[in-house]
Amino acid sequence: QNNTTHNLLSSIISNTEEAFIVLNQELIITAFNEQFNRLYSNYFGVYVEMGNSILKYAQPNRLPYLKKLYANVLKGNIEHSVIDITYKDENKKIALKYNPINDNKQNILGIFVTATDITAITNFEAQLKSREQELMLIFQNLTEIVFLIHVEDNKKFKLKSINKAFSLASGFSESQIIGKYIEEVIPEPSLTIVRDKYMEAITNKTSVSWEEISIKPDGKRTGIVSINPVFDEKGNCIELIGSVYDITERTQANEQLAKIMESSLDVICTINKDGKFVTVSAAAEKIWGYKPTEVIGKSHIDFVHEDDRDLTNKT
Repeated sequence: QNNTTHNLLSSIISNTEEAFIVLNQELIITAFNEQFNRLYSNYFGVYVEMGNSILKYAQPNRLPYLKKLYANVLKGNIEHSVIDITYKDENKKIALKYNPINDNKQNILGIFVTATDITAITNFEAQLKSREQELMLIFQNLTEIVFLIHVEDNKKFKLKSINKAFSLASGFSESQIIGKYIEEVIPEPSLTIVRDKYMEAITNKTSVSWEEISIKPDGKRTGIVSINPVFDEKGNCIELIGSVYDITERTQANEQLAKIMESSLDVICTINKDGKFVTVSAAAEKIWGYKPTEVIGKSHIDFVHEDDRDLTNKT
């Protein structure tokens, strides 16, 4: 049974990806696995040997630091360190963990050191961070208002993130608004409308849009608000991604056009690609004898004399 246990442990030690080395209280190497020897020889060009002090293999500039570290571990503390090295013109990172070895009476017998090559993980994390910074740069410099709402229990809504355009439009800084529930930020009657739209997006699991008018110091502003729900694997809504597209200038232009059409003595109309009236000014009733409501939606050619239809169609 002892042989079986020994063979099993030997197999585990030989096949683990983690490299380790064992030191006694005097920092003499008493054991290590092949992975540690391979890692050390590849990156430092030296094979470790049993019976030697681990300090023999330390880089001279790290000796004071390592002596202090080992002394602290022998007091019962766990330590961590990361070594940056260059191997075949590549930068490598090795993470080391130092654990005290205790007997049944909690007496410290030595140190168990594990070494892991974390280069790939570190590079991946760096790529993620770079990508995150790129996305944040885009997010903050969008002219469109964008915000993120954290959803609690599918019914409570807390502001999680806003971009610069949101701050400029609302007058709120991030510190004033992030982490607050919408009830603390949005006044009635807008609050009820917003909450109902949020619930509609969650219930129907689809994006929802509506037109919103707000009064600002520079006048009335009109925007199209869009909300897109985000769900987890269990179907719970965890976030709402919102955006506001300012259509104030377009709305003002339409209002101005409407005023012109209402006051014009001439008939002003628009016709779609199917040849049907879309808008018709009030002058139509006086000049054509038809109210705008009698014309809109009907084909314009129906109001043209038969003798003029061919020329009108060509035109």
